[in-house]
Amino acid sequence: ENNLASMYQHGRGVEKDLAQAVQWYRRSAQHGDPVGQCNLASLYFTGEGLPRDDSEAARWFKAAAEQGLPVAQDNLAFMYYNGRGVPRDYEQAAVWTLRAAEQGYAQAQTDLGYLYEQGKGVSLNYVAAYTWYHLAAAGGDRRAASRMKSLSSIMTHEQVTTASAGADSTKPEPDSYVPHEMSPQAPRSDPAALTRPWPGPFSN
Repeated sequence: ENNLASMYQHGRGVEKDLAQAVQWYRRSAQHGDPVGQCNLASLYFTGEGLPRDDSEAARWFKAAAEQGLPVAQDNLAFMYYNGRGVPRDYEQAAVWTLRAAEQGYAQAQTDLGYLYEQGKGVSLNYVAAYTWYHLAAAGGDRRAASRMKSLSSIMTHEQVTTASAGADSTKPEPDSYVPHEMSPQAPRSDPAALTRPWPGPFSN
């Protein structure tokens, strides 16, 4: 259902039809598929194919996040951080970002680093921030390298060394989450990730 929805959304193999995409994403979401839930939430967030609704976006992101989907967890953190569809809550943003980051999701690792750098939802901690940026950079998030460079300018050499050592000793399991009922041979639409405005991972 989720794959068919993605085909209709992007016009792959079928004529693009957002109404059909919404219908199939909704079926997937209602059947408990976390990837379908995340993608339906993204449509509510962007207003693509149906009226924009932050509350519905947050509801479906949370449904997917509670099943362990790291992209949804990071998206839900974004909603809490910005008060989109849920009350603004930096602590909840940190909780969900951490859950995604611990699964090796690089975008969430950058976001968590930013929370530590700003002291929002967590205690201000430059060493922890640099450690998570280091992990995110190794995981391929290009935002992280810029944040590391900026943060290192206000850190001591000892702090940078400690943070780097901490990152080297941390062994998260990237892409450890496998959606339910996913066949290794079957094509699978990727869950939608929300775009993070720069300079910070979250908007202000």
